Amino acid sequence: MVKYDMLEGEMMNQKELLINLRSSGILKGIKPVMVKLNKNKGGIYLDGKADFVMTIKGNILHFQRLSIFFKKPIPNLDFSVNLKNFKEYSIVSMNSYVNCLYLYNKKNNYLQIFYSKGLKETFFSEDNLFRMLKEMENLGIKESKEE
Repeated sequence: MVKYDMLEGEMMNQKELLINLRSSGILKGIKPVMVKLNKNKGGIYLDGKADFVMTIKGNILHFQRLSIFFKKPIPNLDFSVNLKNFKEYSIVSMNSYVNCLYLYNKKNNYLQIFYSKGLKETFFSEDNLFRMLKEMENLGIKESKEE
């Protein structure tokens, strides 16, 4: 089943794409999640809008860049962050189909991670994201109670 990506209007099947990337052995971590990052004032991600597969391995959060149209990996544009530098997170609903995960580091800089939600095709990513958040909590990253 193909879904309409609410963030960009592009056709894709998240679950199939993530399973193919995982089975190919190119993912740097586990629990793959389709996300979008935008340049923002948070001071951590400073490039333009792009699609990534986010994975976790130990205390490292990996972001593997995907091409715009064919969703092929672009390894030279990948980056990673050490979760030991982060202290809290929050999830903000942007609309009916998109949430934003904010990760705040110890210097109060932040990373905005957008992900699709609430559709059959996004369940795989959402489930992996919540499993990833449990791992982050085990590393001492707490959910922010502020609104």
